[in-house]
Amino acid sequence: PADLSEIQLQMLGELTAKLGLPPERIAALAADLRLAVSLHFGFETGATGDVLKRYCEFPLSRGWDLARRAGHPLLVHRAVKWDPADPGQAATSRYTARPALGIADTAARIRVLLGENPAAPLAVGLLNRAAGRIGAKDRLFLEVEEEGTMRRSFDLKLYDARFTTTDLAPALPGLSA
Repeated sequence: PADLSEIQLQMLGELTAKLGLPPERIAALAADLRLAVSLHFGFETGATGDVLKRYCEFPLSRGWDLARRAGHPLLVHRAVKWDPADPGQAATSRYTARPALGIADTAARIRVLLGENPAAPLAVGLLNRAAGRIGAKDRLFLEVEEEGTMRRSFDLKLYDARFTTTDLAPALPGLSA
């Protein structure tokens, strides 16, 4: 997307306007697309209605080492979710990585975010097991904050560790307790 022409940016703006994205969010989308490596759209339906989502993904390679050395967070995704029937309720989420965090610090952040949730030991255990299989950039821990809400969550990307359901089986009974 970073190499999109002005015409393509305009077309994406028109498309998202038709989908009900508020004008100020369309302008922010155009700015994000100038830096993004990919654009994702999503849709979900639920008891309260439909939700549309768009995610801009920014390149890790550009800022990873600098952010690691400086101890700064690195914006990886910016997402906007909105209800096309009520676009004024749109919310923006920021997914940030902290490249300077080692395994122990990341595990501590997971425990803070999950508290007493039984998923905490599973997530920390997977993180520790992944550390022996893949490098730091491939075990991506993203903290998620949503503007105007108390939402605090995380994504833990461990795809390249190639875990199987057999790897997870010993921890699963504890999650259903």
